[in-house]
Amino acid sequence: MQINHNTVADRRAKSIEMKKLNARRGGFNEIEAAVYLSGRVSLGRARAFVKKGNQGKGFKLLLSSAPKKAPRPSPGAS
Repeated sequence: MQINHNTVADRRAKSIEMKKLNARRGGFNEIEAAVYLSGRVSLGRARAFVKKGNQGKGFKLLLSSAPKKAPRPSPGAS
């Protein structure tokens, strides 16, 4: 019997489950899987993205979920 995923929450949960399975099948390491699961890149481009990021090309790949800094105020704002 096939399970219907009718609600948005069910579809999201199934999507995340399938993405994790795809990352496992692809043999991704922890960073590659995290980048793919975060939605930054597609499955086929995750390895190249991580490789470029680790070569110091202007962006850093972090696995921590540290809070982001607040935006700097504009010069005209008081």
